[in-house]
Amino acid sequence: MTGRAAILTGIGSSFLVVYVLISRNPVMVPETVTMPEWVPFVPALAPVYLAMLPLSWAMPLLIGSPRRFWACVRALSCAFAITAGVWVLVPTTLPRPDIAPGWWHAPYRLLAALDRPTNIFPCGHILAPVIGAWFLSEDYPRWWLALVLATLAGAVVIAVSWQHRPQDILLGTAIALGAVLVTRLPHSGGGRD
Repeated sequence: MTGRAAILTGIGSSFLVVYVLISRNPVMVPETVTMPEWVPFVPALAPVYLAMLPLSWAMPLLIGSPRRFWACVRALSCAFAITAGVWVLVPTTLPRPDIAPGWWHAPYRLLAALDRPTNIFPCGHILAPVIGAWFLSEDYPRWWLALVLATLAGAVVIAVSWQHRPQDILLGTAIALGAVLVTRLPHSGGGRD
């Protein structure tokens, strides 16, 4: 494992521990939120949703500049800290619909069994794709359109698999972009190379 991979694994693991501790905290009583009626439920996209997790972890590995890599790590850490703080202050849950029988829904059943429908507001799953796409597009300017389209597609998958509402995804995106902008400030050491 490379140094960068070890760093990302350590940070990602600590984020996961915090996420699980918050989502399984028996003292916190989450507010039930509802999905807007216009959002379809497409559980068959659960494999795409699950694939986004390791892909988001791997994106920073492609960043060429060490300075930009560390700015990305700072942005991820800042965005997660803000998001986790909101989860603690405003705990939320989103009831999942019943799943029809069929082998094609097995990945969604696995997801639902492993991941409680809590920590809905704001969406934490959009943080790494947005931040990773930003920093990768700086290293690979020709990739920016593909990265934006992939991030938008990921946001749609998050919504239609009923993991987060559209407004949660928008707030998570705003938090991610805000964290990127903060790390881009000259005093943060994350300026352009």
